[in-house]
Amino acid sequence: MALYSSATAKTESFAPPKPVKDYPKDSIKKITVLFTDIVGSSQFFKTFGDVAGTRMLKQHQDLVSPAIAEHGGAVVKFLGDSVMAYFMSPKEALKSGIKIQQRFNQFNLKRDPTEQIHIRLCIHYGNGIIEEKDIFGDVVNMAAKLLPLVDGDQILISQEVQNQVKDLPLIYFEPVKKPDKKEFFNAVNIYQVHWDEKVELQPLLKSMLYIKPLFKIGRSLSKVWDNLLRAKNDLWTRKVEKEKLLPDRSIALLMDSPAVCLETAKSLMELIKVSLGYEGVSVLPVQMVIDIGPFLIADRLAPENLEIDWEGIEPGSIYISAHAYKDIGKGAFPVTPLPTHSQTRSFYRIGNQKDNKASIDQLFLYQNSMIQGENSPCFYCGDKRHLSLHCPSKDLTEMTQGLEQLGYFSLNEINNMYFQFLTSSGQSHEPAAENGTRKSQPAQWANLAFYDLRAVYQLRFFRAIWDSKYDEWNKIKEKKSEGDKGGMIWIGQDCLRVGNHEQAENILNEVLRKDAYDYKIYCALGLLKMEQDNFYQAELFFKKALNHCKSGPQSILLNFLLARLFALKGDLALAEDRIRKILHLDPFCHEAIYQEIIFQFKKGRKSSALSQLIKLIKKSREYFINALIDPELSHYSDLIHPSLRGLLNEAKSEALQLLDSAKIGLERLDKFLGPDAKEVMESKSLWNKIEELLKKDSYFGYLDMAHYAGSILHMSHAGLEERRKKLIYVVNDLNRSLDAFDDYLAEYPHKFLMENLTHDLRRIRQKIEQNIHIQDLDLPQGFKESMVLLDRLQKDLAHNEAKIMRLETFRKIIFYISRFSKACLIFQSVNLLISLVLFPIITYYLSFVIPRFNVSPQSIWSFQKSVLILGAISGLFLSVLYCSKRAPKKRLPFR
Repeated sequence: MALYSSATAKTESFAPPKPVKDYPKDSIKKITVLFTDIVGSSQFFKTFGDVAGTRMLKQHQDLVSPAIAEHGGAVVKFLGDSVMAYFMSPKEALKSGIKIQQRFNQFNLKRDPTEQIHIRLCIHYGNGIIEEKDIFGDVVNMAAKLLPLVDGDQILISQEVQNQVKDLPLIYFEPVKKPDKKEFFNAVNIYQVHWDEKVELQPLLKSMLYIKPLFKIGRSLSKVWDNLLRAKNDLWTRKVEKEKLLPDRSIALLMDSPAVCLETAKSLMELIKVSLGYEGVSVLPVQMVIDIGPFLIADRLAPENLEIDWEGIEPGSIYISAHAYKDIGKGAFPVTPLPTHSQTRSFYRIGNQKDNKASIDQLFLYQNSMIQGENSPCFYCGDKRHLSLHCPSKDLTEMTQGLEQLGYFSLNEINNMYFQFLTSSGQSHEPAAENGTRKSQPAQWANLAFYDLRAVYQLRFFRAIWDSKYDEWNKIKEKKSEGDKGGMIWIGQDCLRVGNHEQAENILNEVLRKDAYDYKIYCALGLLKMEQDNFYQAELFFKKALNHCKSGPQSILLNFLLARLFALKGDLALAEDRIRKILHLDPFCHEAIYQEIIFQFKKGRKSSALSQLIKLIKKSREYFINALIDPELSHYSDLIHPSLRGLLNEAKSEALQLLDSAKIGLERLDKFLGPDAKEVMESKSLWNKIEELLKKDSYFGYLDMAHYAGSILHMSHAGLEERRKKLIYVVNDLNRSLDAFDDYLAEYPHKFLMENLTHDLRRIRQKIEQNIHIQDLDLPQGFKESMVLLDRLQKDLAHNEAKIMRLETFRKIIFYISRFSKACLIFQSVNLLISLVLFPIITYYLSFVIPRFNVSPQSIWSFQKSVLILGAISGLFLSVLYCSKRAPKKRLPFR
């Protein structure tokens, strides 16, 4: 790998590419040139190879470059193992050189000798030619020739440099003997630099005022900005060290101090306000930032070194960095938030008490900015930047949840989202993706929420209603695609959606000739005529559509479209009449109530309108976002926003009050039931949601937090009380069962079989009496122990129930055998009496009475045997029947 060494740096030509006389005078300036060079780099490459050598060069550059930038220097080029840089100030160049050597010393302390990097460094001061990316002249050549004279870890400077820096404290200069046979050194004295370890090497910091115009927020700002730039000589040129106009027309001004920056910023802010004439704009479309930092690189202003998140900078306000604020003096002017020792911020907002109060009440800054433009308000969304024909809402095919999702963001986040939305480099107001979650890009929800404000007037709402079978307005809003879709009317409205008016009109007129009774045809034709700015025809078609509506929601939709049409024509009386008709059809239609509130504001009935608005928000919380961002209410924001702030604070206060109780309830549940209980797991899940919502500082978040906290409290009170009642019931049930068992065993005839059972039941009763106390159920330990004990006792009792069932079975068997034996004895005795005694007597007398009935004494025995057998069988059957009917009916104690 080819390298520049100190020798090659010396012979490198730094002559300008063209004669000096051809350069403009302002390109020839006094500059300080600094060279560094790695000692022994060639040998390092030979020993360790190209990979290690390249890594060593990269480390060299990484240590040198920041130290140069910190002191206002500019790296011109990397000459292999050397770095060439230049400064406008010799003092800053020397401080940078000392800092470089200090950093290499610190670096080498942690390395083996073979891995250490030692550099030589030289500085010279004189006239040089500055081009955009290079420097030339004798000053560069002389600095390069000094480099071979420097040893490792040393700094050599020329007499010219020493003359400029000799008053620096704790830095010492030792003359160096000039080498022999070096004629070009005859007129140059050389010094080696030594320094005390306590030397102050503060970086070169400059004060900068950065002014960024937001043309997309304030369309009339462009002319004001042009006038501002033309008048800059009177406004700031005499106060600035350097200025720069950036490609986005932002202005960066380098000034003597933050105090001068602040004075200039306030003057410019006031001038812009006056020039714009306010125009009802709720926010001044300019961002101003004051900072101290390394904004001067050589002779160039470097605003790119300003590290700032512009989304966090509120337009119309002046922000100051913590360093600049400290430089002016804390307490010299009010800032928000107030600086604290525990928390520091990068930038603070400057403002007087009056401004701060106005900012607090001004919750949303961009109500007017969202609808600026040269056109009439769009029928579908109200924006003036496009015609209704080109409204981006036509690209939204489904109802979205933009307003609902926006409610879960803090006010600052909502402002930042709309700031990003309005100032993005892409096309303004392009619709975002319809499907997503709260984790989607926040600007998408800001975009969708803007269109959801007027969703009821848009094609997607017309498609949602279409042929819906629901007769309730709110149900239609909640349901997605429903009803019959398709057909020529659907194709016609889709042609309207994509802006193909001619085809849409042909299709709809053709369908109209075949079916003149479908409201959808007239509605689509009305929207078509509206996009063609033919409001007269649009009104006729909307009225015809209204006459053919078959459901309440269809009539409500057409009344909304007519109300919108009349409002855009400026006939608020007719528009308000249509809204009243909607409320007659559905008194709970929130969209109609909200629109009536807007009309009340416009008629000057502000107090009544505000009261109705607050009631509506409490019924349907998404209207908090409507009231916050709706451009139609921008003229009343000074009245509405304080009330919204009150609602937010009320929701926050209620949520935070419930949180402590909910946390105690959760801990109580955990203590009483244990972490694996269903109630505890559900409560912990709700608590995790609360913790996530608490980070957002949002209105919907606080409402949900209160709901979740209430659920936890309900589970902690009702759940525990239910468990406690259940335990008491179990105790009573066990006692009742034990009493029943005792009664049963007291009557049990076979006492010798029940000794063990009696002992077990007595043990269970003793455990209940000794360990279960009602007052213990109010203590976590007693509650848990009671639960465990009762569960075990229930199992023991169930085991004893099985024993009792066996005893009962045994008793029944003994009883049955006894009864059966007695019955058999009786029946068989009767059988023997009849067979052996009565049967021969009856047979004998029958022989006298009935001569034909001739039974010889020899044949009687055969008949007797038959009677004995039949009698025995009948006796057994009758014994069984007798025992089954006379079986004991005693009820078991657990049945």
